[in-house]
Amino acid sequence: MTPIRKHAVLAATLLLPGTAFAQASAPAQTTPAPPAPTNSVQQPAQTPIPQPSAKTPPTPVRDKTPDTAITGVKSQDIKDTNIFLDNGAVPPGQPLPSDPSTIRTLDDALAIAFQRNPSILLSLERAVRTNKGVDQILALKKPQISVGGTYNRLLNANAQGGQIGGPTPSSIQNPFTVGLQNTPPGSVPISLSSSGQGSAVTSTSNAAGATSTATNLGTTGTGGGTPTGAAQTPGVSSGAGGQTRSVPSQQQRLQTRQTRQTDPTDPPPDPTDPPPDDGNSGNVRNFVNSPNLNQISTRISVTQLLDITGLVKTAEQVGNLGKALSRLELARTRQDTALNIKNGYYNVLRALAFVRVNEAAVAQSQELLRVTQAQLNAGVASQFDVLRARTQLDNNRQALISSRNQVSISKNAFANSLGIDPSTPIDPQPLETPPVPDLNEAALIQTAFDQRPEYLQADVNIILAKRNIRLARRTLEPYLNAGITGNYAATSNSFGQDRGTASVGLALTVPLYDGGATRAQVESARSDERGALIQKDQYARGIKAEVQQSVIAVRDADERRTAIAQTVEQAREALRLANVRFQAGVGTQLDVNDAQTALTQSEYNQVNAQYDFLGAVARLQRSVGTPQ
Repeated sequence: MTPIRKHAVLAATLLLPGTAFAQASAPAQTTPAPPAPTNSVQQPAQTPIPQPSAKTPPTPVRDKTPDTAITGVKSQDIKDTNIFLDNGAVPPGQPLPSDPSTIRTLDDALAIAFQRNPSILLSLERAVRTNKGVDQILALKKPQISVGGTYNRLLNANAQGGQIGGPTPSSIQNPFTVGLQNTPPGSVPISLSSSGQGSAVTSTSNAAGATSTATNLGTTGTGGGTPTGAAQTPGVSSGAGGQTRSVPSQQQRLQTRQTRQTDPTDPPPDPTDPPPDDGNSGNVRNFVNSPNLNQISTRISVTQLLDITGLVKTAEQVGNLGKALSRLELARTRQDTALNIKNGYYNVLRALAFVRVNEAAVAQSQELLRVTQAQLNAGVASQFDVLRARTQLDNNRQALISSRNQVSISKNAFANSLGIDPSTPIDPQPLETPPVPDLNEAALIQTAFDQRPEYLQADVNIILAKRNIRLARRTLEPYLNAGITGNYAATSNSFGQDRGTASVGLALTVPLYDGGATRAQVESARSDERGALIQKDQYARGIKAEVQQSVIAVRDADERRTAIAQTVEQAREALRLANVRFQAGVGTQLDVNDAQTALTQSEYNQVNAQYDFLGAVARLQRSVGTPQ
């Protein structure tokens, strides 16, 4: 063959495949294709992906507080935790003697979490604090009683006893920011001006002969008289009806004579003359010569707010709603914690399953390396095949190391989520796969609306907002107080007055105008009501979406675990055949590696599908509000 002919054949050989590829990749003609014959096989139509279409059940607004027992939390469940108070020898952060030695079952883990999980304990303490705060507010329903006593030591007969002032415990403000934290009506005792109370004006003379007035402020009971516990002013006597009049004392008369002696027309006084008698010198002499310098008195006051407008009743309703909200919040925290604990338990089992899969892959790689090394010794395999087998073994060992460490991390995180020492041993036992639950969307959504804590909280918030509107008007509503006050002087009275005094009265207060503050507060409360209605709409739609998505997740995991079971069996058979072919010298090492990779991946998918199904069932239970 001539050289020219050889080049022509070579060119044709190189160009023909390219021409064929160009023809195959050329765009199709726009000529319409002929109609298919009637007896041809038709392609099945694609099944449309179904979309959840369950109707939303009725969502009426409740008119009374729902029973929180449906969520698994009752009123009597709100108790102090006292975990660290009962174990004072162990500070927070240290393992407690009651900690379990090993966690083996999911039920044990849930029981421990409900007792030790920090989120649940904090929510429980908030509920306890809410209850105590409401009890503090509702103290308005009970009488307010106070008892006091005073003691004064007079330094001389002209001294006056007074009240001992200073700060009181009532001046300490409570930082708990729950409504109605103001000074309750009735805290201030009633003062009846018609029963002789007021200021007694006395007149005395100073050394220069000028007259000055002194006001004696004190509290007296019915019948008038001088305040109990105060020193009597020399030269003052009590008249009828609580009136006072000035009585000159011996010292005052002497001062008067000394003042008049400055007049040159008057004769000098005789020192032997007795002082003039005005009829009261005996009383004055008794008072001056025998004063009681120890003044002791006691006082008791009882006041009661009379709920004439139903304000206290409204406050009680608001307090009960606040307690219900705290219980529902505790139920929500318990359900969220239960879901997290279940997922943590499943994660530990998932990590252990991955370890078993990687251990099987390492064992298969070791067997492949052994066979390849034997073939190399027999001269039927190359050093390249041995290196490739060792590389596959090292890769599988890397996956096994990571999976084992992941088991340790999962156990540590799971123990910590329980609220116990993270080093607590975890030895989870295998779980039985539960059956597929009933996936009727309409029934599940109705169940969620009946017992989801979030949905019940939305209803309680609406009721609370309405009560707050009524409570916002409290500053412009009249209120009535009843009070009884009694005083008793333990020491004798210099003027023969009654030692015991008392007063009984009613005080009606009618606020008229506060500059529009109450009206603004009412409008603010109405805004809260509108916000509560918006929030309920948001919660209703969100709960429905969660239920429908949980149903889809359960179906997805169930379908995947059913389909993957057959895939794993096929992958195992393919690996067995590849090993037989490779040992017989018919197959290649690449066939074995591919079969092993396919089997490992299918086993991964099977493990994921199994625990995804368990997690989806737990999520469905949470979405419908199953009590824990």
